[in-house]
Amino acid sequence: MFSYFAYGLGIHSTLPLPEFLPTKIACDVLVRLGGHESLSSEVSGLETSGQQRYLKVTPEEAILFFKHVGTFLVRQGREIIVIPAPGADVRLIQLYLVEAIMAVLLYQRGLFVLHASAVEVGGEAIAFLGNPGQGKSSMAAALHARGHGIMADDVTAVNFSADSVTVLPGFPQLKVSPEVAAPLGYDLESLLVIHPLEEKRAYRDIGGFPRRRLPLKGIYVYMSAFDDRPQIAPLRPQETVVELVRHSYGVRLFQQPNPVSHFLQCARLARSVSAYRLNRSHCLSSLPHLARLVEEHHVRHRQ
Repeated sequence: MFSYFAYGLGIHSTLPLPEFLPTKIACDVLVRLGGHESLSSEVSGLETSGQQRYLKVTPEEAILFFKHVGTFLVRQGREIIVIPAPGADVRLIQLYLVEAIMAVLLYQRGLFVLHASAVEVGGEAIAFLGNPGQGKSSMAAALHARGHGIMADDVTAVNFSADSVTVLPGFPQLKVSPEVAAPLGYDLESLLVIHPLEEKRAYRDIGGFPRRRLPLKGIYVYMSAFDDRPQIAPLRPQETVVELVRHSYGVRLFQQPNPVSHFLQCARLARSVSAYRLNRSHCLSSLPHLARLVEEHHVRHRQ
């Protein structure tokens, strides 16, 4: 049995999960292999059907099926059962587990889950939202190159309490494309291969990983438009709510039974944390400059 720390949880797994931080810790979440006897009749025939994916998510139980990968059962935020597809690539199973499946588990545990990357700046967390490929991980990598700790990549878990909004530390790894690695000073050959079919590599830094939750003090949203000069501009609360709905694992992905509750979480986050529009240049060599702008902007606008 492997033992890991991720998102403030002790995760025990019969499968190795190399992205997570290995440590001896009490078990909060169990990940184990299961057989087809674990599946309901509703799901058991999906492998032989033409359906590519199937999702049914509730706060108590979730069923996620991905053809050629397998079926994942997530129960009450405490257990993940993996039923691999015949001949499934183990590495693909691992990647689904640490991203989409963990997002579901965190949702079941009552957390607000953003499709975002997050870093630590001065003992506080800032998060980057955007569509796939817009540069969330690249921005986090650029700030890490300036000495800031990695908190999360793609799946950022936010916790609401009576008087604070905090980000839980995910795992100390970022995805970096070859084009981004060079201007940031990363040695491409030293980066980890994520998957043979994946162009991006992984950068891992255990030493700089904050192992405690940190207050979320800034949200930066990548907009689709590029600008010759990188710019940061405030978003109005209404605009922030729209972006949080778009970039959270909520109603659309999880078929959440109470969309009003999810919308209210977005509204609370928009009221609690300042959000900004982030425009960047087409030129990847400007990433270090943009990271410095974000760093300086955050210091000036700390709440």
